[in-house]
Amino acid sequence: MKKQVLLSIDTASWTNAAAVYRHPYPSTFPSGGVTEVDFYGSLLQLGMLTIPWRGAAYSLAAYWAYVRYCDVIDPFNAVLRLRPEWSDLDSHQKTILSDDWGVGFTTHWLASRLGFQAWCDGRYFIDRLAGLGIATVNRQPKKRGPHKCPDYIFVDDQGLFHIVECKGNQQGTSVLGSQMSDGLAQKLAIIFSDEQSQVGQRIVAGFFAAESASSEASTLALADPEPRGLIVRVRDDADPDLLRDTVRRADLARQFQQLGANSIALELLAMPESKEGQQADRRQRFLRLLSELTVRLERRSDNDLLARNVNFPMPERIGSITVSHAIRESFIRRLVAYDPSKRTLKEQFPESDLLRLGWESVEHEYSASLHRGKAFVSELSLSY
Repeated sequence: MKKQVLLSIDTASWTNAAAVYRHPYPSTFPSGGVTEVDFYGSLLQLGMLTIPWRGAAYSLAAYWAYVRYCDVIDPFNAVLRLRPEWSDLDSHQKTILSDDWGVGFTTHWLASRLGFQAWCDGRYFIDRLAGLGIATVNRQPKKRGPHKCPDYIFVDDQGLFHIVECKGNQQGTSVLGSQMSDGLAQKLAIIFSDEQSQVGQRIVAGFFAAESASSEASTLALADPEPRGLIVRVRDDADPDLLRDTVRRADLARQFQQLGANSIALELLAMPESKEGQQADRRQRFLRLLSELTVRLERRSDNDLLARNVNFPMPERIGSITVSHAIRESFIRRLVAYDPSKRTLKEQFPESDLLRLGWESVEHEYSASLHRGKAFVSELSLSY
């Protein structure tokens, strides 16, 4: 289900930055003031991005987006607008929606236009680079305020990094503008050794979700600021492949989290093991977890996809929602050559091409699917 929203892009931010932090304005961005968002695909994106990278086994985030939001907009309106009853909810619940949609709708829109292939949380990116000794932490990143680390780090199909901070509200575009200004000043503070050859964009993205009686239309806003308030500096001699591996590793782990395999995810996120005895233990445990996963998942009709399927009954307007996260069994078999002593996925899994998970979203009237290369697929469908 595609919905129209206004598009507000601060094009001057692409030219006003200091030359060293200036990036080309994306040719894939539309020139007009209106764009479309994929509603269900954005919910799939939101569900994927908001699972905590630690503690996923205890989080409702894997299904929150689909159950909470699939029926909150007016399906008969060409533009994205919330149903009237949403206006009566407590302000705290409205804030949660605003924050969530500020993540899901912006990053889904950007991924479809900037060729995003993999992503990770900003805090994880900083922590792992510091743990590997390839980044210097100038100031410990905070969860909020002027020294908060960016929300997400993406790697595109050219291997470039994109640093993205997300904002959202239901109060209006003026409030969104203020949030965007805060984002410019406080967020994008990871400095790479070679900005021009390693960084694609530094984007603050915001989404205003219009209520039913709002005088304004839902709006997607974008700006590309230069970094301010140094938090982390990547070392000049840092291996670019190791930097990209940090993002791809977190993304691969997140796919297993969606399958309910948090123990596999945590092993993928673990640091390399130097002790031979510990290496053998970790390898045997990993193989056992893979074997258990193939038994626990449901085999789909095409015979190679193993899925975790969940169905949620819904009141009145929607009969039910079905959410499926699936992995190809052939991909699992390629993970058995696991070497926990190596630093990168390519070295740890020599039999598997794990460097490009990819990203492709398919939207229909009452369903959507998000494909991650040839290995994973997440699907959302509504039945009436």
